Amino acid sequence: MGRKGQVEFIVILGLLVVIAVVVFYAYQSGILGPVVSPDVSLAEESVRNLIRTGAYQTLNNMSLYGGYLNADSFQLGSLTFNGREVPYWQKNGQIQYPDLHSNFKEGVKNYLLQYKDGFANAYTEQEGKELIIGEPSISANFLNDKIDLLVNMPTTLDGNTVPQPYSVSIPTRFEETNDFSTGFLTFSGTNRPLEYFTLGSMLFSPIEDGEHDVPFYIHLTQCGDMVYKDWFDVKNGIEYAIKTTLAHTYMPGKYPTNVLHTTSHPKYSIPPINGNEYENIDITFHLPDDFELNPKNLQFTPSPIFVQAEPIPMTTICDSDPMFVQYYIIYPTIVRVKDPLTGNSFQFATEVFIFNNTPGDWGVPSDYLPSPGICENPGCSIDITVRDSDGNSIPSVSVTFMNCLLGRTDSSGRFLGSAPCGIGPLEVYKQGFGSYKEMKSSDDIEGLSITLSKTPAVNLHFYEVEVQNITLTKRYKISSGAISYINTRHPDEFVNLNFYSYVRNQFYQRFFNNKIGRITAIPADVYYVSGTLISDAEAVGGVMVEYILEEELDGKDLYVYLPYIVEFGQIEEEVEFMTGVQDMTRLLEACGLGPIRDTPVQNFGGCSVGYNEL
Repeated sequence: MGRKGQVEFIVILGLLVVIAVVVFYAYQSGILGPVVSPDVSLAEESVRNLIRTGAYQTLNNMSLYGGYLNADSFQLGSLTFNGREVPYWQKNGQIQYPDLHSNFKEGVKNYLLQYKDGFANAYTEQEGKELIIGEPSISANFLNDKIDLLVNMPTTLDGNTVPQPYSVSIPTRFEETNDFSTGFLTFSGTNRPLEYFTLGSMLFSPIEDGEHDVPFYIHLTQCGDMVYKDWFDVKNGIEYAIKTTLAHTYMPGKYPTNVLHTTSHPKYSIPPINGNEYENIDITFHLPDDFELNPKNLQFTPSPIFVQAEPIPMTTICDSDPMFVQYYIIYPTIVRVKDPLTGNSFQFATEVFIFNNTPGDWGVPSDYLPSPGICENPGCSIDITVRDSDGNSIPSVSVTFMNCLLGRTDSSGRFLGSAPCGIGPLEVYKQGFGSYKEMKSSDDIEGLSITLSKTPAVNLHFYEVEVQNITLTKRYKISSGAISYINTRHPDEFVNLNFYSYVRNQFYQRFFNNKIGRITAIPADVYYVSGTLISDAEAVGGVMVEYILEEELDGKDLYVYLPYIVEFGQIEEEVEFMTGVQDMTRLLEACGLGPIRDTPVQNFGGCSVGYNEL
């Protein structure tokens, strides 16, 4: 007999002493009557106690193994929760769960078959009377608050027959647990509550920088606005939505009150199942140990998510194409039912499936976005390090090669892993930094070091400088009161700014229609900056200057001065227009007006410059 069996017999034999005293006094007082002797009554109660112990042990095992008697019986596999294996009752659309009634009776029978002989021998040795226990036959009546067991198990004590059957009543919510569990599986398969609850949490996911962590629809209208989310960004948001969904799903009558005062997370209530609210049992929903989404059970399109508001030519408006994001998600859920009468927690696992932002049909193919074979079977190595302009490592940088998302850099700015073999674009990106995209071969991506410049967020203040062209004296004049914010003197003005990096051959265009604008997605670099002031759909002035957009400008202000001169609207030739831009740039510089400054002009006293001085 194993150590566990020894412990059980020590407990049971200890109880026999108490039972003997109780039976003796019951007999003496006439409660049991004269029909059965005290010795037989003691044996009868002792065997009944063995049956009771077997029933509780069976209930405990079935709770641990989700209605099965042991882990070897799981038909759809299992997952781990609190260090124990929990069986799937529904997986990949297939439903298979145990017959709890049959398993309970079988479990009690197996327990009695395993321990009855040892129990009888121990009883005989202790009491000095031969106890013989035969083969058990089990029947049971399952009620909401108890199980009534009838056990026929021929028993003799020194040849005297112990009355049959043994009757044992076990207080438990086993039948209510069984009714809920099977009912929930049927209800969930038809109504898909957890799918809808999860979609609700995704829809109301936290907002950061004006966008939800889990975007469904993106439409940008502010110039300079951009949204970029790779698989890892979306993964974090959806995992958070899943966890909050399960933590805030309740049965009817268990929904907490006044929750809006303590948390902003959505709360969900499962409706009555089979007309029952199951108020006598505690039902909760959980994720397995070490839960984490992976590219197989989380996919979305488009991927990555990239939206940018682009200027509409000759208007003051920026706009992006509307983007709708579709999701494919499968995740496991553990349904846990606590029986308050036994203290057992019964648990089984099911799956939640979302396809194209609705509860999924399990008949669809398992792959939402079939990955090219080249991504699924990478045969080459990649080892890159990403640093900023100061040489500091940049963690969590997204790395893509040949359109295959490989992963992110670690805390040291390094990504070491597998990559497809061949030649294709290597893309490296992180929010707040400029992007990197170069054609590379798989031989080039081992030991590669990449530098990303930060994209400083800079506030731009736009001023109109009214310029008078005095043709008689061949001079330009700017009076002391000629400077004002744009749209002050002339409504419907807007500014077109173009940043051109001749080193990287990159071009960025931004439109602004307010006196203060903001750039956030232009990496630090040396640029030729051209600015055009437009009023009533005509260019009324422009400048061009070389400017260094430094990382240290992040969070700071720049002041941009643009000329307003009537003659600009009359220029038709491109060469003449460019000459005019050069003249206006030199004019503003000569008058101390920038055109791009890190401090505003104060107490401007006016300025006059001759044509020949420019």
